[in-house]
Amino acid sequence: MSDFKNFVDDCLAQKSQLHAYQVGVIEPQIIKVLEEQNIEISTIEIYLTQKGLTHLYRPTKRSRNKALLLEDIYTIPTVLKYPSALFLDTQQNRLNLLYCFQNSKKCLKLIVDTKSYVHRGKKLTIVKTAGYIYPYDMKNSKYILIQGVWEMQGETVTLS
Repeated sequence: MSDFKNFVDDCLAQKSQLHAYQVGVIEPQIIKVLEEQNIEISTIEIYLTQKGLTHLYRPTKRSRNKALLLEDIYTIPTVLKYPSALFLDTQQNRLNLLYCFQNSKKCLKLIVDTKSYVHRGKKLTIVKTAGYIYPYDMKNSKYILIQGVWEMQGETVTLS
């Protein structure tokens, strides 16, 4: 059993000794894009915190069928490493990275907060939340595709 799976299971059972778990890193080419946009990040490492995990798996989200299934939560490190597409939310109050994964069955979006999250004096870059989306949800002028390819109802969005 993987350490990340143990972290998730322990957090959801409210018996984890860890506050945060490193689930990925921001790749150098993405850091360059962020620097060009004058967006600072706290760490190149991406963490999932206990609070973040319980937020994305909270009962209200589950009741609306928006919470990730456990099997999809376990894939968070893989989605961060191999997203189908990576978008930047350009709204000044957000500036989040949106790691999106698309397969024939569903689309998953992980929101990584570029602003610092502070815990015990340490600043972290975190997975803020996650959920299922429709492909066309990403067709919005505030989202800029910075890596990958995204299919939306027969239309393919690629980098130009």
